[in-house]
Amino acid sequence: MKWEIWIKGIIAAAISGGANGVVTGFAAIGIDPGHFNLTAGLNHTLAIGGVSAAISAVLGVALYLRQSPLPPPDDVSIAELERNDPRFDRDIRKEAQQARRADANPNADANSNPQS
Repeated sequence: MKWEIWIKGIIAAAISGGANGVVTGFAAIGIDPGHFNLTAGLNHTLAIGGVSAAISAVLGVALYLRQSPLPPPDDVSIAELERNDPRFDRDIRKEAQQARRADANPNADANSNPQS
């Protein structure tokens, strides 16, 4: 199984969500500067930022796990996953197949369209 990629995705989702929560903590300063600030209200600001970061990190991980509940097995290629994924857009799939064919046979265009 491709655990390393899957774990890195979970970590990235948690970091992204946590960063969003920290920004929310600083946004609270603009909403209620009397209660949330960097002097007397620093504890309140850090508390709301920390709680928001934790909740956002959990939400980010949950959304990632909804998309990728388990890592794919090692013997499955990314191309095969894309072919079997119903969410994978058909047009994108068709373009990817055409690009693979063009890469496999770069002289195909020269043979199919002779110049006169």
